[in-house]
Amino acid sequence: MNNSNSFFSDKKFIAKEFFPYGISRSGDFTLTQVQLIEQHGHAYSDLYQGLREPINTEESEFIEVFKGNKEASTSHELVWKRFLDKTQYRVKVSSFSTPPVQQDPDEDMSDDEEW
Repeated sequence: MNNSNSFFSDKKFIAKEFFPYGISRSGDFTLTQVQLIEQHGHAYSDLYQGLREPINTEESEFIEVFKGNKEASTSHELVWKRFLDKTQYRVKVSSFSTPPVQQDPDEDMSDDEEW
């Protein structure tokens, strides 16, 4: 069911906090996925956060996917799932420093074998 009013938004979705150079330049999405996110991202976000009521079955099923009641199957559901995967649960890793190994001050080093 492809209703032209589904996921309607009159604003382009940008998400600069996650993609400062633009979603299309991130390398995380195909051109088709970028177009869907930019055209419908505000609607996806509002439905996901419960800020907007679904207007049809397609939007209701979208909500069910993110409640965990249904597997993602439509292009709208799949692209928003991918967007969430790329923007949530980020782990920052720094290879510039490692924490020093701390030795127990009470441990007696005299019992160690000599090299």
